Amino acid sequence: MKSNIQFFVLASLFSFIVFSPLVMAQSEDPGILPNSPFYFLKEWGRVIEKIFTFTSLGKAELALEIAESKILELKKAQEVIPDNIDAVSNGLDKYIKNAEYLKRKLEKLIKRAEETGVDQLFNNLTFSVLAHQQLFDDLRSKFEFLSDLKSQLDQAQDNLTFILSDIPDFSRRVYLALAKQDSLLKELRVAEVLDQLEEKLEPAARADVLKLKEELVLKFGGRLEAQAIFSEGDSVLPILSDAPGDQLRRLKILDDIRESILNADVKSQLNIIRQRILDKAQEVGSINSRKAELAVAEAEKLTADVAVLTADIASDLSRSVKQLLERAKFNLGQAKDLFKQGNYGSAYGQATAAAAALKNVILQLSISSEDHSADVEALKKQFDSLSSDAKEKEFSEKEYPKLFDLFDEAEKKIAELSKIIASGKGSERIIASLRVTRLILATIEELEGSLK
Repeated sequence: MKSNIQFFVLASLFSFIVFSPLVMAQSEDPGILPNSPFYFLKEWGRVIEKIFTFTSLGKAELALEIAESKILELKKAQEVIPDNIDAVSNGLDKYIKNAEYLKRKLEKLIKRAEETGVDQLFNNLTFSVLAHQQLFDDLRSKFEFLSDLKSQLDQAQDNLTFILSDIPDFSRRVYLALAKQDSLLKELRVAEVLDQLEEKLEPAARADVLKLKEELVLKFGGRLEAQAIFSEGDSVLPILSDAPGDQLRRLKILDDIRESILNADVKSQLNIIRQRILDKAQEVGSINSRKAELAVAEAEKLTADVAVLTADIASDLSRSVKQLLERAKFNLGQAKDLFKQGNYGSAYGQATAAAAALKNVILQLSISSEDHSADVEALKKQFDSLSSDAKEKEFSEKEYPKLFDLFDEAEKKIAELSKIIASGKGSERIIASLRVTRLILATIEELEGSLK
């Protein structure tokens, strides 16, 4: 009996030291995988570390470290044994249980978000959850026809979505997380995650997420516009249709991007890429009658939501909002007709286009009621910062005339915006000018990063 106790203690200490998440965090190698007969040693180490972690902050930090370890295990299992569905399922199950534990621990810390340690935890959490959601999107594209695994992915992503919805000062933390990433698609991928979050929120709570997603869409649109001007280096457009992730959700974000793009050639290329994704999804069976039906239902629900929002102001709607509503009505009508014909891929595409236009309406209505003086100050500050960067890099108008044309255009737009706001009229022009100016500044920022 004594020897058994000694063995347990030694094994526990060994697993605590060797398989601790703190050790795991230093390496991309996850060590023992969930399908190993020795995996219980790693789990022992985690249990023991939980026992000897006493503060709410420490418990939440440990849960996040374990989540990082489990996501590495899942990635490694996919690389080493890609056809072993049981290993993926087992890994997902363990991840889900830890995510539920993490959520419970975070609830106690939300009111302490201004404390230095807690603030850093939420920064790290935002970065990790965004990355994990993207990995699960990648897995979803591989296993979407396995209903049990898809159900586990739904559960894992729902847990992460609820965690994201509770993070204080969320928008600022998203930008901090983006600054750590080095991917041409980073704004696109995060916008896809925000789209998932938006779906889970009540309509009244969606405005902030919609605005953040709009900012990321404009920033990504600026990258596309910049690459159309300066074609050297890696291009985003050729990789859009084949990049990993949830392709059907990508269609929705591409529709949002098309709404913001000014360059006709870029918009045309996006149309081609969008159709390519639709065709591929239809070919492999990703779009069936049920998914097309749900897309139509979403567009119908958004139509009803907009009707409620505009009930008392129908006669005062701006021209741009009326145009969006007309386009949405046409797209939704097309979607219904195509669905009746059994053309589910095209029906899905028309329904998502209608949804994008309607979400644009909701965004414009939410923006039109705000005081935009702070927006103008932020745009001026961004413009001044970009101008200083151009001077420091010694860019000349002779060498880069298109860059300086953009500076001139942005300066005019900011001045125009200030006058409109000062007059207290013209909400339609304010909204249009805000979007265009942000897109131009995003294009300048991308160009400055690309030019040598």
